[in-house]
Amino acid sequence: MTEVELRLGQKGQVVIPKIFRDELEIAPGSPIKMRAENKELIISKESKINPIEMFEQIANSIGKKRVEINLHGVEEEAEERWARAKR
Repeated sequence: MTEVELRLGQKGQVVIPKIFRDELEIAPGSPIKMRAENKELIISKESKINPIEMFEQIANSIGKKRVEINLHGVEEEAEERWARAKR
């Protein structure tokens, strides 16, 4: 495990050292996630994977017919739950 001690800049900024950028395969403009956990700051690479697209690719790669997913019912359920939560 690699560990580096850094100093926080005047504007509260920190530069992610190259060794970690290379490890995470991130570059300027890459999406990342940050979270605080047990008084530690965790930085991780943001996943660009769309689970629905991945499912379709897997299904198509094994010779199945194209998978069509209808999210209409899911959206209605989410709207109904949101309306209940506002009450």
